[in-house]
Amino acid sequence: MSWLEQLPDQCPPEDVQSPNGFSCYRLVQKKPVEDSDFYSQRERFPEKTFSVSECRARSASVLTDLEEAKKVLAIMPKKEKFRIVRLHLGDGAGLVKHTPSRFRMKLRSHHSWWVKRDFHAHVKIEEQ
Repeated sequence: MSWLEQLPDQCPPEDVQSPNGFSCYRLVQKKPVEDSDFYSQRERFPEKTFSVSECRARSASVLTDLEEAKKVLAIMPKKEKFRIVRLHLGDGAGLVKHTPSRFRMKLRSHHSWWVKRDFHAHVKIEEQ
């Protein structure tokens, strides 16, 4: 597969799923949505140290629970003007894994999404 970002060896992990029919929420900044709205934390902050594996740091975070997405939105800096969109991912969008967050916020619905380079044709985006 060809990925939106450079991934380390053994990434994505073996225990991932095809997202066919997977609905989730993502915080984005651009209107209309751009590729940069789907960049990983590693891509956005290349020098930062993360408390997760490098593989997971190179995934896009999505949530399956709208209320959890609203909690995350509430703590984001207002100057960055994030908003929530709903995504419907198809088979060619990449791969996902349920990765509940145990850090600052306990996000039970958190999933890691390794975004395929040509994901556009396989994702339906709905404004919330």
